[in-house]
Amino acid sequence: PCEYGSGPPRSGKTGDINNDNSINIFDLSIILSNYGKTAAQASNPSADINNSGSIDGTDSSILLSNYGT
Repeated sequence: PCEYGSGPPRSGKTGDINNDNSINIFDLSIILSNYGKTAAQASNPSADINNSGSIDGTDSSILLSNYGT
């Protein structure tokens, strides 16, 4: 189980937004390109890792804490 959001990401890794089984620059670029948007406005709502309704610093912090895994 995932400690963030309503369920585990499909790959099982918190922060693997593009579901390629690794947390890397591609996932970070998705957050950065959607930063400041609501999940409804985002091109990829999965960038809202903690399901707060917006893509913000918390989402990037979560991703960066798992970066490289």
